[in-house]
Amino acid sequence: MEYAALVSVYERLEATSGTQEKTDILAAALADADEATLGTLALLVRGRVFPNWDSTTLGVSSSLVTDAVVDATGVPAERIEDWWREAGDLGDAAAEAVREKSQATLASRTLTVASVHETLEELAGYEGSGSQDRKVKTVAGLVGSADPAEARWVVRTVLGAMRLGVGEGILRDAIAQAFLD
Repeated sequence: MEYAALVSVYERLEATSGTQEKTDILAAALADADEATLGTLALLVRGRVFPNWDSTTLGVSSSLVTDAVVDATGVPAERIEDWWREAGDLGDAAAEAVREKSQATLASRTLTVASVHETLEELAGYEGSGSQDRKVKTVAGLVGSADPAEARWVVRTVLGAMRLGVGEGILRDAIAQAFLD
């Protein structure tokens, strides 16, 4: 599944306030997803990379993400921080930076749900000397391959700040609706 398709689901969920409508949107996405993507999709819509029982964290701060966006786009940190202050969301600031960069270049590869998830799993394993630099480069790689909308959601996922209003109850109901109705 291409990451752009998941981004479309994210945007529809974000634009919706009703619980049943969110459930319907998510149920449709789950029903359309291939079997290999289902578990990952269920994690990512909740802003998680690992299941609840797994205590692994990404260990990525807003400052590290800002550095990664600077590396990926060449936009100065001060400008990204200004956009962040205006929007109140580092994901929105990343989208602006990618939008500005993409006027000059195109994204280097198509992101998939699997490739984004696998990259984030790898990111969590970086430890020791040089790990922060590796994390910056890894996040920069994702942002640099993303279009503006994808960059927004990559950053939100990395920070665990999805702002979708999808809790366990909506996810449970969407799974039931997608596969038991």
